[in-house]
Amino acid sequence: MSTRSALRFGAPLVAALCALHADAGNRRLPTVDFDDAPHVVLEGIGARYSEAGFDFTLTGGGYFVMAGSYQPDLINNGTPNLFSANDSVFEITASNHRPFSLRAFDIAGSWTEPSLWFRWASAVVLTGTRAGLPDLHHTVTMPQTARFTTVLLDWEGLSSVTFTPIVNPSGGPADYEFTLDNLYLATVPEPETWGLLLAGLGATLAHTAWRNRRQRHAG
Repeated sequence: MSTRSALRFGAPLVAALCALHADAGNRRLPTVDFDDAPHVVLEGIGARYSEAGFDFTLTGGGYFVMAGSYQPDLINNGTPNLFSANDSVFEITASNHRPFSLRAFDIAGSWTEPSLWFRWASAVVLTGTRAGLPDLHHTVTMPQTARFTTVLLDWEGLSSVTFTPIVNPSGGPADYEFTLDNLYLATVPEPETWGLLLAGLGATLAHTAWRNRRQRHAG
């Protein structure tokens, strides 16, 4: 095959691959931002909130609230977020039980009033579990400002991620609070996603080969 033919053949193939991969990527990279969450209190072990194919399940402590802009006295970005209260521990899993990645998230203390900062967790420990591999660990020290900070992780192959607050020495036994927003999560592609990708490549390949044969016969 000549260079010109190879380019003619390869260009639409690469374009189709990029388009299909981008489309699949858009479906696999939701941002959990809680913007459409109702203002509800989720209390009791096993309480769950779900968004964009991910579940947030209470596994310890008191409760968490879809709060943020619903409660102006809590740190927020002008939109709802997740407020983890009273030493609550929660776990993130993919709703389809497939492995996933956690790329980044925004985290902050709780109450904006400085006299209530003693209720903030002093830090939050993340534990990522992976099938057949050692757990991952990361500790986020709570910023001493009443605004969110972005944490970059880029963890992959996760079965779950647990957020556990660490006691603030000046806080009470029911404090250790923090707020969470804008989680960048990605699930491993479903088998049907790869099937669509391969089908698209096959169709492009067949069409390009047919067009090349037609042009050769015409010449």
